[in-house]
Amino acid sequence: MRAHQDHDPGRQPRTPSPRAPLTGPRAPSVLAFQQAAGNAATVKALRQGAAGPVVQRAGKDGSPTRPSSQGSDRSSGSGKSMTPADARKIRFIQDKQQLWSRINGIRALAEMDSFKQGVTAFLANIERDLEKADTDETTPIDHAAIGAVIAGFQHRTVQGNKVQYSWYKQNQTKEGFFDILDRHADASAQRGQLWSKMGSAQATEDVSVGRGTVLEASIQGRIFDGLLFGLPSWSASPALGELWRLLSQTYVEGLKGWVTAHVLDGTTQKSVLTTIEWPRLKGQIAAGQVDGLDIIVYRAVPGPGGSDHVLVPVDSFPVRTQDEFDAVPKAPVDGTDQAAREEWERTQRQVDLEQRKALVRVYSRDDEIERMNHHVTEVLGKKHGPGLVFRTTQTPRNTPAGTFAPSPTGSGPGSP
Repeated sequence: MRAHQDHDPGRQPRTPSPRAPLTGPRAPSVLAFQQAAGNAATVKALRQGAAGPVVQRAGKDGSPTRPSSQGSDRSSGSGKSMTPADARKIRFIQDKQQLWSRINGIRALAEMDSFKQGVTAFLANIERDLEKADTDETTPIDHAAIGAVIAGFQHRTVQGNKVQYSWYKQNQTKEGFFDILDRHADASAQRGQLWSKMGSAQATEDVSVGRGTVLEASIQGRIFDGLLFGLPSWSASPALGELWRLLSQTYVEGLKGWVTAHVLDGTTQKSVLTTIEWPRLKGQIAAGQVDGLDIIVYRAVPGPGGSDHVLVPVDSFPVRTQDEFDAVPKAPVDGTDQAAREEWERTQRQVDLEQRKALVRVYSRDDEIERMNHHVTEVLGKKHGPGLVFRTTQTPRNTPAGTFAPSPTGSGPGSP
């Protein structure tokens, strides 16, 4: 799941919302850790942390995995060492600030006290686990805190399991936004995308420009994507693992119609797709909410001249029953041939790295569109006034609900 490097594809501007400045509990200053561990070591740890890799959703043991935390290092400037505990605390502060910054990009969440209280309590739960990172102990899961976070994402004014973060953020201040949100979320939920063992870039590309969503591009996925809070893995914190389980589950529960899954060489026994997403979809198919699951199998073909792999779709499988799911080809990682397993794992890791880079490019386009939107609004606003809004060319004058395109189904708030 999940990703961030020096150029974090999920990074959002940290300027507080003009309507509702969002401030979480004040974290300890990074400067305090610089003074304790040495400036040079801290700078190095920060740089290493910012370049952390994307997170895969499931490891060999079935538990979701995250990138390793920063190790200790020796400061050449002060002679003091950066301890693993110091590095974890610094990363916790960084990710905590990033989390609040992303939340602040969604005004409805930034103004929701119960959600912010849930996030604050969840972070306290994670921090307690962080303090026990060098031991085998963990703290109990704060289910109430996680429940408040999930409830905030599910709120009718957010619909964070169905709507893209970038779409919501770019459109939330436009006239008639909440009149259109329900039917946009409904349309988006009918274009759900899943992925397994090949990174989310392909799925995210398929749902770009607001045509649907994938978990990592949704509001609830994008806000937490790539944030480890200083922990070495999801399994290091039961609370973090439980949060991502519920994010995956509630995303799938919001889908309708035919769902598409992108997989590398086939399904795997311990993936999130197999253990969490498919069981939920199977129940929704039986209930008539979802029509079925299209599984597209890709092969990773080395690019010319040693360039990045090209993911080539080689087959697709419509799945509605457990027998049909079981009949989908299996990736070699679940086979008995050890050499084949190891070779596939090497290729899969490389594909994952390449897909992280591709995801940065996908999100960069979102950022460029947002910057252009702000620029055009600012330039035209100087001439026409600060109340400038954009409408489609078919919108009748002074029609708030007509700011967005009509509902394709002719129903829902704001429909004609």
